[in-house]
Amino acid sequence: MVLQSAAPRCPCCAFLSDDLFLPSPVDAAGSDNGAIPNEQSTSSHVLDAVSPQQAYDKLLTETRSMNVSATPEHPLVLVDTHGHAHLQRDYVENANNDSTESVYHIAMDDSKPAVTLFSITCAVEEADWDTCITYASQSTHRIAALGIHPWYLAKVADALDADGWLVRLEQLLQKHPGVMVGEIGLCKVAKFVRTYAPGKAAALALQRRVFQAQLRLAIQYHRPVSIHCVHQQSVLLEVLRETISNEACPAAVALHSFTGTAHHVRQLLQWEATLERTEPLLYFGFSHAVNDAMCTADKARRQGRDAVRAVPIQRLLVESDVHAPSDVLGGTMGAAAYVAAIRDESIAITVRATTQNALRFCKSICPTNKRNSMIDASY
Repeated sequence: MVLQSAAPRCPCCAFLSDDLFLPSPVDAAGSDNGAIPNEQSTSSHVLDAVSPQQAYDKLLTETRSMNVSATPEHPLVLVDTHGHAHLQRDYVENANNDSTESVYHIAMDDSKPAVTLFSITCAVEEADWDTCITYASQSTHRIAALGIHPWYLAKVADALDADGWLVRLEQLLQKHPGVMVGEIGLCKVAKFVRTYAPGKAAALALQRRVFQAQLRLAIQYHRPVSIHCVHQQSVLLEVLRETISNEACPAAVALHSFTGTAHHVRQLLQWEATLERTEPLLYFGFSHAVNDAMCTADKARRQGRDAVRAVPIQRLLVESDVHAPSDVLGGTMGAAAYVAAIRDESIAITVRATTQNALRFCKSICPTNKRNSMIDASY
């Protein structure tokens, strides 16, 4: 992504622009009914069958087949709702610890039609909050999210100033009204849980306290929040029930690289239905990096596919979950290909649906009526 020459001072500035182009939705029956496909034969590893480059080229081909085309004035829009590109790790290590090019690199050239890529980059610990904000401020197409990931609680546990980190996080949210809260959450398999000297129970209790404290900040400042949850779905539901109500609610919640089951999807949506809301609260994000590439067990793959199908189409998000700017487009296309294959939809329809969902999710970040009207115009 090319950086803007005149960078805004902070990520509170405009994230979205006018005249966003979205391909029209058409399913096999010629209607956008949001139906969830039945079980089908799907590659267990989507990128074995289609690379991010091929997925990107398919998107462009399918868009053209709809008798529409992207132009600089009306660009095709793609939104990555979770990544860590500000960390600038543009390589991966193979089994021999050799640095290799990421599978998510996509070759671009001037012959490609205009595609506008928006992205949310999420901090993982206090040490990268400033880096995250600086990276997001370099383009109006980026949003920063600040928080402490459940893997990075050692410094919180060892801090001499107790909840000083929480005070500093709140100060940054006050200073930057366009910043989200994230990545925060719960993770039973985090190294911190296994290595915390007081023991596993104490580690999980601290993890829950830190998560809930950050969630309360998202509620207080009415920000969207990106949540990590691994093997803690029942605890997550408990915390949401304890913390969120009609009177106290974050702007929106993205369940990042969702690893729960279809049963958990239904549980969470049933709980949300008890709230009095006109706009969706819960969104379910999926990434190729976590939900496909890192998923090795057959049972987990089946559960993952069932979960993708159980999510209503209006609640789906796609995420890159990559760690370098050069991988954001490819990672997001990998996620779109993963979701499209499982739901037996075209990549263009998947991109259109998840883009609209992401714009709705991001709408609550915009602090001015002008910016909200810009997003409304893109639907």
